[in-house]
Amino acid sequence: MTFSIAYACNDNYACQTVVSMVSLFENNRAQDMILYLIEDHMSRKNIALAKQAAAAYGKELRIVPLGQLLEGDLKSDGRHPATVYAKLFLHRICAAERILYLDSDTVVVGPLQPLWEMDFAEDLIAGVQMPYSAELKKRLGLGVHDSYVCDGVLYIHLKKWREQHMEQRCMEWIHSQNGKPLMCSEGVVNAVAKKKVRLLPPQYNLMSSMLLWNSGQIRRLYLAADYYTEQELEQARERPVVIHYLEELYIRPWFANSDHPLKNVYVYYWKRAGFSAGRRTADGKLALRTKAVRFLNASLPFDLFLRIYRIAKRQELRDGKKLFKHRGAD
Repeated sequence: MTFSIAYACNDNYACQTVVSMVSLFENNRAQDMILYLIEDHMSRKNIALAKQAAAAYGKELRIVPLGQLLEGDLKSDGRHPATVYAKLFLHRICAAERILYLDSDTVVVGPLQPLWEMDFAEDLIAGVQMPYSAELKKRLGLGVHDSYVCDGVLYIHLKKWREQHMEQRCMEWIHSQNGKPLMCSEGVVNAVAKKKVRLLPPQYNLMSSMLLWNSGQIRRLYLAADYYTEQELEQARERPVVIHYLEELYIRPWFANSDHPLKNVYVYYWKRAGFSAGRRTADGKLALRTKAVRFLNASLPFDLFLRIYRIAKRQELRDGKKLFKHRGAD
């Protein structure tokens, strides 16, 4: 079976995309695959880097300009580039039954074969669960126990996506939100695929919160009705398949001053991709509110930290300002 994998980025994440590609190739060497790189005005130099990486491992890479794929009224929200919406339209460029979308800030450290052997049953998408609250889910039209997954590692059943006219339904949802959907593309896919979302084990998207807190703490912090057990999280920490270096809690590993617990894993693939240590910049920063979360979490008993966190969140609601903002905090 041939794997279909998609990335989407602009020049800001070109190097990170190549690093992710190399990690994918390194840990799935014998697997036939077709990669789709949806690029938003990437330079010739960076496109050449991606092509060279694929050629070095004998993998097929197809370059798709974002403008050929995206609806004209889908734009950046200021924080996320327009490329985040590319995953909604992958059926236009890939005729395969299923495809795996990967964010550029991931590395693949294990085999993906089990995903291709997975039975989707009646589901449309599959991903790793986010610990969101009932209130946020309600705003997306979801029930408290409806599954909600991170779309940075999103496994899509393209055949069903086509048959069930998911592109049209996604666009209708976006327009109903005046073009600014809650949680961006992630909110769209979870809202529209409601009741047809399959949960993957957390090792397929090991995120920063899973490294900083245990399962019970995550449930309490984010008011999550459903989440992985501590045993499941521990298995993910010990044997991850995909590590996701989100912009939260830690300085990301392509910065020389990174404090991410798994930065050495990333640096290994950075070097395998042919990048020197000098290309890692030293100006990585955490937002002040994130520093506050890290400091209070490290300095206080969790119950006291949680109490302060909740007070801050209530103040945010009153003032309409973000004090503590990180993945899952809404």
